[in-house]
Amino acid sequence: MNQAQLNKELRDLNNQLAKKMELASTLTASSKQINHLEEENNVKELEVQIANLQREKDELANLLKSAQANVPSKLAEQRRKRLQELEHLIISLRQKISEQAQIIKMKENSDKKIVNLNSEITAMKQTKVRLIQQMKFESERFRQWKIERERELCRLRTQDRRRQNELIRLENKHNKQQIVLKRKCEQATAMNKRLKETLALQKSVQERRKQTSASNKFEKLQAWITNELDIITGTLQTEKTLEQLVEDKASIEKHLDMLKVTLNDSNMSKEDRHNILVEIQRNEEEFELRTAQITDLKQKIAESNQDIKVKAKFDSVSSLFDAKASLKHLFDICVELKKDIISKDFQLQELRDSIVEYQNKIETLEKELAEVDTNTEAQKTALEKEYAEKILLLLYQLSDKDISINTAAENTGLDVQLTQRLQIQNEQLSKLRQLRQDLEKQIDENAKLRLRLTELEQAQTSKNKSLNKRRSRSTSALNEPTEIHPTRFVELSSSEDEDTDDAKNDPDWRKTPLYKRLQQLKVKYQRRENRNLKRKSDDTRCACKSSCKKRCSCVKNSNSCSDACKCSGSCENGTMALPSASRNLSSELETSDDYNSSGAENNVNLDNTYVCDSDTTFKKPRLEIPMQRKKFFSQNPSPQSDT
Repeated sequence: MNQAQLNKELRDLNNQLAKKMELASTLTASSKQINHLEEENNVKELEVQIANLQREKDELANLLKSAQANVPSKLAEQRRKRLQELEHLIISLRQKISEQAQIIKMKENSDKKIVNLNSEITAMKQTKVRLIQQMKFESERFRQWKIERERELCRLRTQDRRRQNELIRLENKHNKQQIVLKRKCEQATAMNKRLKETLALQKSVQERRKQTSASNKFEKLQAWITNELDIITGTLQTEKTLEQLVEDKASIEKHLDMLKVTLNDSNMSKEDRHNILVEIQRNEEEFELRTAQITDLKQKIAESNQDIKVKAKFDSVSSLFDAKASLKHLFDICVELKKDIISKDFQLQELRDSIVEYQNKIETLEKELAEVDTNTEAQKTALEKEYAEKILLLLYQLSDKDISINTAAENTGLDVQLTQRLQIQNEQLSKLRQLRQDLEKQIDENAKLRLRLTELEQAQTSKNKSLNKRRSRSTSALNEPTEIHPTRFVELSSSEDEDTDDAKNDPDWRKTPLYKRLQQLKVKYQRRENRNLKRKSDDTRCACKSSCKKRCSCVKNSNSCSDACKCSGSCENGTMALPSASRNLSSELETSDDYNSSGAENNVNLDNTYVCDSDTTFKKPRLEIPMQRKKFFSQNPSPQSDT
């Protein structure tokens, strides 16, 4: 979490640093442009030009007055025009001087801003370096902490294994001891039973005697215990109050000493000295009051004489019945006090929860305020950048204006263009003023947000003092979510189900009569196939009475038995001559049980859906042998169809 916060601060710092550097470069460019304008237009040169033009104007005015009578009208008109041109030039040069003064002021302000920005950039770079170093330190510390935790985890695992072994050993020992104790307890129980029977009569007689006087004595005992507890509680409260008064007295005495030391200062005014004397008098009165209260309380505590009363406190409890009644009453009082403590704990927990909630709200508002400050700073930087760009644009326009004024010295017909440019400059200056006003508004909004945060903090403090909510843990226990075990949906096929029978490993499994009929059909089919084959006269034929496995002549010659053989129906040599389809069928018949137990699991078609519990499964009855028979006849057509 701390690493993420440092990364965020570093990103924000990089963004602010980039904006500040960009603004500094813009202001530097503006300052260079102002220097260029100052080099081009020196104020002293402009003043010299104005003086020369004024002198020339005066000379022309004198010549015009002296030569009005004898000079032709054309020459007088030329001098009058020249005089007007000089007046316009003088006015333009004076305006230029005033603009030059404004440019100098702008340059000074720009230089100050550049210096401030450079200092801010330097501070940001230092902060950036510090943040990077802190991040490295945090990562290294986290790595060391992780290594230590891993070592501690290994150590704890080793200790846990040792504890487990010790626990097993102790459990075995405990079991042995338990057996011995159980045997002894049985013996003690039998003896206690005999003793209880003998003591029952004595106890019944004693209870009859005590029932008459027990009720009145029990009430008196309860009243006495309650009175004693009230006295002890009052004494403890008095001692606590005495401790508080002693602390107040010590603090007042310390404050009086400080005021007396301050009063000895010779440089203090009369009004301050009078205020200190009044405060000293008030503190002395409080000190005397605390002293009197402490003396009174000490006297009351001494009169209570608790140490003496403790010795004779339980002398009135003379019998076992009185002791039991006293303990019962004390137990009831303790239960009531415990209930009060639990209710106070609930109230305290509610107040703490509310404090945590308000602290979270304050943190949220502080984050929002920080974001607003960041946005305001960014807007301020953007406005300053825009302002600097506007100033730079004005400076470029002023340089163009100087060129146009120099041209106007030769041609006075450009006054209209100069007026238009001056209007453009005035509009841009008004825009800059508007931007400055917007910046001030943003600063005011930031101050309002800070004020709102302060008010919320004060409201939280006042609300924590007056909060009196009640909440019970029983209701929280009732509101806990009940764990619901999900129902599992199992989809079962309507055609094929899972069969977990294992025919090979089942000792009770036997071949059915249908299996024997299938074997006979297979042999007949093989014999009919071999009947169509041509045999030579020297072909071997057998007349075995067994299964044609060992001493069969056909087997010795690597031939299969045919219809020409006179072997019995239990011949098994016919499968050697079966075609590929029959061999596939025999392999399928031999592995039909494996198919039912394993292959069907992967080929179940889940068409129908049944709802069942997590530990319940359903099976549908399945007929396997008819399906195998159907497969046999589908792969091997009957011999009658061939004929």
